Amino acid sequence: MGPCVLALIKQYDAGKLNEVNGQKYVMGTERYTIEDNFRKIEEGLGKKVNVEFAPPPALSDPRAAMIYVLKEFPWYPDMTIPDPRLIAMGVKFGTVEEFVRTELKTHLGL
Repeated sequence: MGPCVLALIKQYDAGKLNEVNGQKYVMGTERYTIEDNFRKIEEGLGKKVNVEFAPPPALSDPRAAMIYVLKEFPWYPDMTIPDPRLIAMGVKFGTVEEFVRTELKTHLGL
């Protein structure tokens, strides 16, 4: 998120306020499911990842509605991810696999 915010601040500093003000930007690398995310982590680690899902909350729980809505309706369906405008501002996006391989794997001592 930091590089995206910095790129936008630089646009303000460069006098391009009208180009970025009031716009929405998606700070993401790609669209994928939670299951895809675990596969990407496995690829980065080079190991099988075992995942256990907690049972979903009861429908009477307000968090349940949020979870089900997020599964049914994609976030920002009209936007390209990664956002090409951020790329044009010099933001470099990594992948989950790269992060796992370069940061998480050594942190876990693997």
